[in-house]
Amino acid sequence: MQGVNTLKNKLLMILTTFVLTIGIVIPVFASTVTVDFKTDKSAYSASSTISVTGNVLKDGQAGKGTNPLLQLLNPSGQVVEVKQWNDSDIGTNGAISTNIKLASNIANGTYTLRLTAGGVLKTNNITISGGVTQTGSVTIGFDKPEYSPNGLVRIDGSVLVDNKPAVKSVTLKIVSGVTETISTQSNLTGAFTATYRLPANSGTYTVTASIDGMNASQTKSFVVKAAPTTPTDPGTPGTPPPGPVVPPTDPEPPATGLEAPKVDAVSSESTVISGKAKAGTTVSVTDKKEFNVTTTADTSGAFSIKLSKKMKEGTVLYVKATDSKGEVSNEVAIVVADKTAPKAPTVSTLKDYDKVITGKAEAGSSITIKYGTKVIKTGTADKNGNFKISITAQKANTILFITSKDKAGNVSTVTKVKVLDKTAPGAPTINKVKASSKTVTGKAEAGATVYVKVAKKVIGSAVANSKGSYSVKIKNQKVGTTIVVYVKDKAGNVGKTKSIKVSK
Repeated sequence: MQGVNTLKNKLLMILTTFVLTIGIVIPVFASTVTVDFKTDKSAYSASSTISVTGNVLKDGQAGKGTNPLLQLLNPSGQVVEVKQWNDSDIGTNGAISTNIKLASNIANGTYTLRLTAGGVLKTNNITISGGVTQTGSVTIGFDKPEYSPNGLVRIDGSVLVDNKPAVKSVTLKIVSGVTETISTQSNLTGAFTATYRLPANSGTYTVTASIDGMNASQTKSFVVKAAPTTPTDPGTPGTPPPGPVVPPTDPEPPATGLEAPKVDAVSSESTVISGKAKAGTTVSVTDKKEFNVTTTADTSGAFSIKLSKKMKEGTVLYVKATDSKGEVSNEVAIVVADKTAPKAPTVSTLKDYDKVITGKAEAGSSITIKYGTKVIKTGTADKNGNFKISITAQKANTILFITSKDKAGNVSTVTKVKVLDKTAPGAPTINKVKASSKTVTGKAEAGATVYVKVAKKVIGSAVANSKGSYSVKIKNQKVGTTIVVYVKDKAGNVGKTKSIKVSK
């Protein structure tokens, strides 16, 4: 019986050790992110709208924290539109949606929509017509002027579309007795490289490079001389068959075991870029143009990069982590949000008879005109920042409040505009004046100054009261004398004159 208990105790100790060991080495699995989206059509025309709907899930739930980013790339591989969803924009079932309004002068061709979320990529292609036709050019060259049979030819080239480097599919047609083709693609700098294994034939070979979908090509030749008698590569068992060699490509990096960093929202007002990554990893942040900074995540995984200057809204930042073994995480893309309020609009002088208000503000911003808290009119600044908005004529000395709101919803400080009094007062009325009268009385604009003249001399003046009544003291005038009365308001506007003859 004691032996049985001893055996049980040994088995229990072994099992306990195994369980503890398992508990120590159980791996922490990364979250599973799934991405899918579609467009309402596959072909569009200039000025139309692309409707995009999709779904982003993280471990089967709404994809919070995955920073979904949609990019529209033109036929040259350049990003022309960007949309990024915040967590609050993602539906409870992971649904996302947006509309992209195409410009009237957009280039024709095949465009690519790229959606990335949590390091996962999904792409769709669409075509756009009715816009601007692009012009392209392609150049090629060879690494040597002549080759030996069975040698390897390196073909280098570059692609320009509308005189700018472009990402394009390129076809290389090689002719010498027989025709062979190689397909390759240029990168963001417009450069491409392909290699071709020569057959045993000597002679002249011509290579024609053309940009797929465009009327652009270039043809050049190289020479292959007779095979040398001494093998150039004696250690190589046999010669590879002639023909195209798979050209270098830039595929999307495969998913790695190193979890991608989580990046806090970055705006045009941010002074730091921060987030979380695996402790001790090197975190790199770049816009793939000018900004390229690295830092190290601390023991808690937190990282922070202080910015020497604020980032421009719309900038796409790419963030990845690298551990001590050289393993690189998937790249996370995040768009710099526009949180910078536009400058207060400037407004031209506004007079009390004006029915249009003009000024300058941020291009494309929405202009709001208020009287107190009441909105009296809205409008939009054009591409040059000019705005012209029709309004009803406002009373003199009215104060209007004008603001500008940009496309991101940021509102400027208020510009206050006082409506200037530029309307002359009406002609006054004059009561009967006798030779015995010591005053001239009548009606005029309230608060205006009333002047009484005889010939060219002002013989008296007074201010009309709140009801417009006035009374100007004068000396007795002879019968038949012409008395002229005119009014000048507080803004200095002078009205028309009125005259009367002195009676008995």
